[in-house]
Amino acid sequence: MIKKSVFTLICILCNGCVMKTNLINYPHTKEVEHYDIYHGVSVVDPYRWLEDDQSLETANWIESQNEETYKYLEKIPFRQSLKKRLKELNNYEKIGSPFKRGEYEYFYKNSGLQNHSILYRRP
Repeated sequence: MIKKSVFTLICILCNGCVMKTNLINYPHTKEVEHYDIYHGVSVVDPYRWLEDDQSLETANWIESQNEETYKYLEKIPFRQSLKKRLKELNNYEKIGSPFKRGEYEYFYKNSGLQNHSILYRRP
């Protein structure tokens, strides 16, 4: 896990890049007239249509947002070296605290860069 100070430094460096490069020009996001009433209070929700993650319209919106985002991210000069360093820092064995259920003891283990820890069982 990244310490807060490292994360803060990354944010500061990235913000510096934003100032020096063209700002991100995100595609337009449509707004719809939708509201819900909670406990007698009307709450406007103009982006409700984005909650349908199975719709073609939402998929197209996500694709256009990602295109613009990655165009920007690829311009960050130190991005690859930063990714490499973060990968190095996170590539270590992680073992969770053991816990007992019935006659077995369980623990989670991640060899380094696995996406998820694996649950192990021992007698």
